[in-house]
Amino acid sequence: TPVLHPRLSASMLRTARFGLGVLRCATHGRRLSRLPPTSEVGNCLTSCSLRTCSVADQSLRHFSACTYLRQEKELTKAEEADGLKQGTPVDPRTGERRKGSNWSDNTELRALAQRLGHDLKALPSLKIALTHKSALGSSQEQDHNRRFSDLGELVLKLYVHEYLYFRYPNLSGMGLYDLREHLTSQDVSVNIANYLGITDLIRCKYPLNLPRNLYIIQWAFYATGGVLYADVGPQAARKLVHDCILPQLAGKDVHDIIKLQHPKLLLKNILSDQGQPLPVSRLLRESGRLTHFPSFVVGVYSGDRLLAEGCGTSLKRAEKEATVAALMKHYQVEVSQAPLPSDREGSGRAVFRRNE
Repeated sequence: TPVLHPRLSASMLRTARFGLGVLRCATHGRRLSRLPPTSEVGNCLTSCSLRTCSVADQSLRHFSACTYLRQEKELTKAEEADGLKQGTPVDPRTGERRKGSNWSDNTELRALAQRLGHDLKALPSLKIALTHKSALGSSQEQDHNRRFSDLGELVLKLYVHEYLYFRYPNLSGMGLYDLREHLTSQDVSVNIANYLGITDLIRCKYPLNLPRNLYIIQWAFYATGGVLYADVGPQAARKLVHDCILPQLAGKDVHDIIKLQHPKLLLKNILSDQGQPLPVSRLLRESGRLTHFPSFVVGVYSGDRLLAEGCGTSLKRAEKEATVAALMKHYQVEVSQAPLPSDREGSGRAVFRRNE
């Protein structure tokens, strides 16, 4: 008699045998397409490809999952060997082999280099920047993009932070950090990589259309910046930042990016450092105080000068909105045409050229 899982009743077993239901392995959570004969249950320990079976897991459901995983693994290896034998490139977005013979890696790499503003000869490491370590064997451990990715992340964040530091002199350290991390986040990096066509050229084993694999696209974008810095020079990486990353702030509300903690204390410290009167909140307008939908407008003053106004359904919320608005007005003071230290490094060629 086979040892069944406690949740596998006799009715579920009959339903699964006649193909009227769907069962899943209690250990691995994999969907089972069929159940094996009861005589094969005792071979679960020897046939499990995951090597994680225990005596308590010797059940029909677990054995079916082990057999299914083993067959799926063998089929995947056969498909990969067939793809390597045919020499057909794999689409990183879907994980499937590309159909047709019009795809050429060298042509696409040359086109990407032109979009970056350089010839492919000037970027000899570009192919390595687009190669994830999962696409290589054990004998090619140094030919993936991890080193370039680490270099590119530091370089891109350096030029982003430099621009924000000199363009917004009133922005606090935490505000600079929040803006920099937003501009170099995974979402922004993936959007830029898709726009430049970097995603289509990434060599990896995993499909990039899954959310858990988006970090591979981010690493490839960082590695592209590292290759520009290493092969061409600092100005090429700087141009990539100014032409592709910094424009991502256009149309964005800085208030949604910067995380302000204790805004009233921050505003008080700013005015105190400037030698101005401390902030005072005053009720300017109100309506419907005794109704279910009241509205209050509060103004924050420094002496007789109105700093900002805020609206809310309570006095406390309106005061907080007015304080945050005053801080944002202070932080968003820009210095147009602010000179940057990297301007003295020399002028470089335009990094991004959009094909019309």
